[in-house]
Amino acid sequence: MGDDRILITKDRVLAFPMYLPLFNFRVQELKDENIRNIIEKIRLFKELFHNEKEKSIIPVVSHSTLDVLFMLYKTNKKGPIETSLIDAEKATPILVASNKMEMIKSPMMMGMDFGCFYKYMLAYSFIFPKSDIASYWDCLKKNIKTILENIPIYEINLPMKYSMIISEQLNQLIKDLK
Repeated sequence: MGDDRILITKDRVLAFPMYLPLFNFRVQELKDENIRNIIEKIRLFKELFHNEKEKSIIPVVSHSTLDVLFMLYKTNKKGPIETSLIDAEKATPILVASNKMEMIKSPMMMGMDFGCFYKYMLAYSFIFPKSDIASYWDCLKKNIKTILENIPIYEINLPMKYSMIISEQLNQLIKDLK
């Protein structure tokens, strides 16, 4: 489904992509995922301001099931793609840490700027230490672990710089592991 905004429950996954025009621009206009220079940044801003209602080049489904999870990592290695099967015990703290980082650093977090909700959670949990907000991260960890218990989870290590060949290998690997 993706790396954008998703909600995962025991029986389904809901997608909430927020940056479709940015995704479209990167796929259609850039050689790779990186915006390298001021000209590309200007083209991006022009595209975002003129095509904000444009539909995505990929279909977005309302919901799906979680049958397999792929965790992609860029590594310093130059060699081939490395894959390993991991369990929910190892994947859970990684996903919780990712959630924490996204909550603190995401500029679009619930329409607020840079971690306001996270700061609110901290302040509220100090005043009300037995509240649901105070135990949010423990609850999230428990729920993620429960959801992932019977799901195959693959850790996929990619080279830091990858080419179309690596991208095609990754696509084939994901198809084979499904």
